[in-house]
Amino acid sequence: MSIALTQIKEAHTKKLAGVFRNTDFNSEAALAKMNMFLHDVSQAWIEWCDTLKSTALLEESRTDDAGRVRDVLDAWYRQRAQEVFAERLEACLPRVLIFIKRDSGAPPPELALRVMRTRWGSTSPPGRLTLNPKLVQMPKRLVDYVIYQELCHLEEPHHGPGYQALLSRVLPDWQERREALNAFELT
Repeated sequence: MSIALTQIKEAHTKKLAGVFRNTDFNSEAALAKMNMFLHDVSQAWIEWCDTLKSTALLEESRTDDAGRVRDVLDAWYRQRAQEVFAERLEACLPRVLIFIKRDSGAPPPELALRVMRTRWGSTSPPGRLTLNPKLVQMPKRLVDYVIYQELCHLEEPHHGPGYQALLSRVLPDWQERREALNAFELT
């Protein structure tokens, strides 16, 4: 094994030991931490392939490996996000409909995915929910928090007192969930 590969392996081994030291693997936080770590490892693999490509250590026919890894990873996250978010939206919507004035025959909000650098989700005036596919890496209760938050915007478009009162009725522990979500970096 080359010196560079040995150094990379040692660095990841140390990071793995630090990340999971004293971890209760039954907790949602630990699962989210593991998910974020796996994302970091995949990003490191992509960067490593880019490094090999730039130093011409890969043969010419394999120089697009980093791009392929990135594309496969992104496609998997998007597919998984679409499935999970659709399921969670269906589960969360009835609870919100109890508290908002919405035509009972109205179709459910449209769901879209978009990578956003600073937000987990947004809602447009016609009722389109846009969620960040990276949110799928979070525990289900935090995914639900973001969905409830965006659904409340169907009734209250701004974050004023009316919105906070509605969110408190729909999800009494929303502040705790917000703190838990804010503990994660959006990378």
